Amino acid sequence: NTTNSVHAMQRNMLQALLQATSGAGASCPTASLLRQCGHPAVAMATAHRLHEGGANRRSTTSTFRSDRAPSSLAPCPQWPQPLHPTPHLSARCMHTTPASGAITERPAEWTPTYPAYTPSKATVGIADFRQIYSEKANPGQVMDDPHTYQELAGRVMRLRIAGRKLVFMDIAAGGGRIQVVASQSRFQTPDAFGNAVRQLRKGDVVSAVGFPGMTKVGELSLFASAITVLSPCLHDVPDVLKDSNTQLRQRHLHMRVNPWVVSNLKTRAAIIQSIRNTLTDQDFVEVETPVLWPIVGGASARPFATRSNALGQDLSLRIATELFLKTLVVGGMDRVFELGKQFRNEGVDATHNPEFTTCEAYMAYQDFEGLVELAESLISNVVTTVTGGPAVVAISSNSGSSDAPTELPAEPLDFSPPFRRVQLIPALETALGTKLPSDLEADTAIDELVTLCRRSGVSTEKPQTVPALLDRLVGRFLEPTFIQPTILCNHPLAMSPLAKEDPAIPGTAARFELFVNGTELCNAYQELNDPEEQRRRFQTQQQDRQAGDTEAPPPDDDYCAALEYGLPPTVGIGVGVDRLVMLLTGTPHIRDVIAFPMYKRVGEGARSGSPHDGGHA
Repeated sequence: NTTNSVHAMQRNMLQALLQATSGAGASCPTASLLRQCGHPAVAMATAHRLHEGGANRRSTTSTFRSDRAPSSLAPCPQWPQPLHPTPHLSARCMHTTPASGAITERPAEWTPTYPAYTPSKATVGIADFRQIYSEKANPGQVMDDPHTYQELAGRVMRLRIAGRKLVFMDIAAGGGRIQVVASQSRFQTPDAFGNAVRQLRKGDVVSAVGFPGMTKVGELSLFASAITVLSPCLHDVPDVLKDSNTQLRQRHLHMRVNPWVVSNLKTRAAIIQSIRNTLTDQDFVEVETPVLWPIVGGASARPFATRSNALGQDLSLRIATELFLKTLVVGGMDRVFELGKQFRNEGVDATHNPEFTTCEAYMAYQDFEGLVELAESLISNVVTTVTGGPAVVAISSNSGSSDAPTELPAEPLDFSPPFRRVQLIPALETALGTKLPSDLEADTAIDELVTLCRRSGVSTEKPQTVPALLDRLVGRFLEPTFIQPTILCNHPLAMSPLAKEDPAIPGTAARFELFVNGTELCNAYQELNDPEEQRRRFQTQQQDRQAGDTEAPPPDDDYCAALEYGLPPTVGIGVGVDRLVMLLTGTPHIRDVIAFPMYKRVGEGARSGSPHDGGHA
């Protein structure tokens, strides 16, 4: 009965307002209604409920929107119109002054302001603020000592209106988060309070000054006496963002809504720094080699092609740094490494991106066993540095996307050296239940491997070359079984055109790959330093290229010429940084460990659109 009486009173009030303001020169009835109700959410709920005749229906409207105006009020010329196609921005053109409950309309020419910001002597980081005052403040106490006057700046993550004179908000910056309490009693005047809080929205970047303290429930807070909007957020920020297309297209929004993305990028930085520290501690020198070059090699991959107008010649983006780094070893730099981007014009899937990061390191006067020790120490150091604990870790999923086929290991991974070793040819023959061709360089080897692939249900699509067919068999029968860190060694020479032959096992290379959770993390081998043998293997690759293998690199005569000056006995290793980050963060897709992954842009609106729609990808 009480509720019905209130609704009847509201109905009578609205009718009286409509009659009183029916003249041409009268003020807007909507504004009058809002002034009487004291809050835009209450007024809009009342007007919308009365217009539809639903006196017993509760409205959940919480934000003013002009498209929700009752139709009976639509002819009013003073009904505020949207100033921007973004609904969130149009909603900012009305505000309430808590001192009086009045609603004022922002002029139509209003535009966001971006004041200059200079940190004061009282400015402190949120993390430092917590560290300083978390033990000093007591529940219900505000530290009003002038020496504790502080300034905090950050982004509004949460905004809660507790009444006409009290607003709570959470701000975040630098990885920290803190509550700011804005009470009218702490501002110089009621108008100062109203001007400060009336335009606050979730997503705004603000500066707040005041005194530290703790609420009655024990929440450390800054009790503000002044708040300034430094950079307004002109778009609505969703609470949840799971659409993968929007995540790819609007990385800034993805990072804002899903904090685990930022966590992944920070872990990535820690992994890269750990790799760099481990190598420099062993006297490796970090270098930079060309990204653009006429002939690219060092791996089997299709490059991106471009052209230099100044030089008048075709160039390609590098697919590996190997040949450059080994040339530096010839020049006298015995231990070198490079952390950088590689570019391969290949497919995009859960573990492949056309642009990716690797670390390649080369060390002169070392053998195969020394190379294995380098790989084991490098990976083990990264794991212990990032996890802050022992080398045995249980990988758990973060809050990332779950649409990738990669599965997380069900058991803890032991990265303690030494790692398990598996020889490729015996292991593959055991898995297949039959012998591989005895001579992989014979003319009949390809036909035998094709027959073996068909019998085993493995693809035989082009290119039908010995390296390609063997790689498919290994990927099908061996790689998925390597969950714990496993060294797969002694590849056939046909799969290793730049590796030296293992004298203990003729026909195989002194090479290994490191696999964890079925994914390759490292590729390493003793480097071939015979220039004539290198030319012969390059020629074999050229034949594969002519047979349809577009990923086989062309011969590099300049590199062979450098070998003629004498490459010392050298070992080299390449580490896939992106996949290592995926493993240690429990991220199933490579796009979630890269700041800006590649995606397909479609249509003119590829960079626009609402974060709530499907978008383009």
